[in-house]
Amino acid sequence: MNCLTLAGVGAADRPRAEAELYRTRPIEVEDTGCLRLAAPGRPPITIAVTLCAERPRPPYVLVTGERGSARWWYETDVLEIALAGRPAVTERHARVDLLEDLLRAIRDPRASLACPIEDTRPFVGVVEWLADQPVRLVPPGARRRHDDESGPRNSIAGVEEDIERAVAQSRRFSELRPLPGWL
Repeated sequence: MNCLTLAGVGAADRPRAEAELYRTRPIEVEDTGCLRLAAPGRPPITIAVTLCAERPRPPYVLVTGERGSARWWYETDVLEIALAGRPAVTERHARVDLLEDLLRAIRDPRASLACPIEDTRPFVGVVEWLADQPVRLVPPGARRRHDDESGPRNSIAGVEEDIERAVAQSRRFSELRPLPGWL
């Protein structure tokens, strides 16, 4: 949702979408994926995510542009802004409780939501489109099983680097390296 809002994608926009969705275990949804969106007159959006990192680390959203980048660790509400030619600045922000926000708007019709419902239309459209996309099984040779302090989990060799490169180059995983047996 945030990336669509930042790119200025509105309810009337119909972004062109390309996705690669993968799973490492017998589930109905993906645990690793890459999504590229393009809407006329808007900056491109590339999203790459996984639950199968070799080394689990806190998740973040990375936004890059001509003048720098911003990295938001959404579990801790920490934002790092790095503008070209300047030292990076780190900020901590207060969290908005979206359920409380909704209840406040229901109780008081004059109150506005932090994120108006009509602004969620592009996000919902992308999620609905993604739900209809195929999810491919990562072949056994490309995944590993781990048992650590958080319990059993799967990982995909090199997926952290693939995610960083996919976002930096606005490419899908299959455009970065051969994925034997994945497609």
